[in-house]
Amino acid sequence: MTGAFIDDNRCDYANVSATNLSADCLHRKSGSMIHEFELHGPHENLKHWFTSSFMLGNIIGGSAISLLADQYGRKPCVIICTLLLGITGCFMQFVKTYQFVLILRFLHGIFFTGSSIAIWVLGYESIPTSLRSYATFTYGTTWVIGYCAIAPIAYFVSNWRIFLTVLSIPCIFYAVVLWIFLPESFHFLVSKNRHREAKAWVNKCNVEKLSFTDDNSRICRPMKNHEGESFYTQVKGLITNTKLIFRVFVFSFLWTTDVLVYFGMSLFSVKLVGNHYFNYIAIGLIEIPAYAFGPVLLDKIGRRLTISTTHIVTAIAFTMAAFVLTHNPIAQLLFWLIAKFAISAAFMGIFVYAAESFPTTERSVCVGTCSVFGKLFGCLAPFIQTTASIWSPLPLVIFGAISGVAGFVTLLLPETKDQQLPDSSDNMA
Repeated sequence: MTGAFIDDNRCDYANVSATNLSADCLHRKSGSMIHEFELHGPHENLKHWFTSSFMLGNIIGGSAISLLADQYGRKPCVIICTLLLGITGCFMQFVKTYQFVLILRFLHGIFFTGSSIAIWVLGYESIPTSLRSYATFTYGTTWVIGYCAIAPIAYFVSNWRIFLTVLSIPCIFYAVVLWIFLPESFHFLVSKNRHREAKAWVNKCNVEKLSFTDDNSRICRPMKNHEGESFYTQVKGLITNTKLIFRVFVFSFLWTTDVLVYFGMSLFSVKLVGNHYFNYIAIGLIEIPAYAFGPVLLDKIGRRLTISTTHIVTAIAFTMAAFVLTHNPIAQLLFWLIAKFAISAAFMGIFVYAAESFPTTERSVCVGTCSVFGKLFGCLAPFIQTTASIWSPLPLVIFGAISGVAGFVTLLLPETKDQQLPDSSDNMA
């Protein structure tokens, strides 16, 4: 979301005279990446690659690092990616050309997605079935806190290099904290037949407030051994399983829809009328009730209906904003916020749904593959807003159309509510 403030659309840096710039723009001009690398006029479209290069990095991180997480463990991938995420951000202090900025953003994208997918899978594999739905509230709320924190930092730190460094330094310290305190995924330990570590994991959790109906030997029952399998064998097994392929296809489309709509709306939030720092925070805060309401829906009506309904609500809200209330900006904003609420609930919900739909032995790589396709098409998010020059409601029509299709496609998937996480493709629902 840093791209929302790096691309300062309020200031025309092509006209650098004091009479043509506001006091705020004059203050920010010396620290602006747009001004420093002359990303205006005929080169204006190049600034969108700041976000798109990050998305391209997400593609690599979502595929390669997910494979590594399934092979070598979630914990090492989370720690290494978080550490490198901070280091690459700090390197922005020393780059001299925009090309190197894009290279670092590409690397940033790799490590961001690698760490975020691995930590979600690790956490989800380590909590009881009854708490799975509510994991999204914790995950989503912490996301919103970080999302909203960007705005005040951008307000007080006008230099783009220092801004990115300030955001990156905490990752380095956080990597150390994870190394000390983060446990490995329980399901991963069992799937790799690392029984001693799995038993230690259970014994450490087995305090008075928790009870286990299974003894350690039953919990750590022998499973098909995947330790000796190569990446080639794992990938071959994945692409020959029609059930897995179908689910990857459907979830990839859902991920694509949510990335396009969510990031497209978030980037557009700073272009709304009014204070763009306040608008950015307000659009972020609307996600908190979505993350609180989403788990209730997931538990009450199930995963499939929740994801389907929220996508359809998103489509209806965009349709109303685009065609029905075109002359009422307040009503348009209201439906725009409804769409952001619904797509946020849908986006967080697919993390739950996808994690429950894929087996432990392929969970990271399958979720990572879905994320890859989502981020691949998500690279178009910064450019969709430019379609308004063709027809002003066109961005809303695009977002609404794909959201509607996603709502109906979801109904092709099985329900996973109250089901045990599948250990292998043999016991998938």
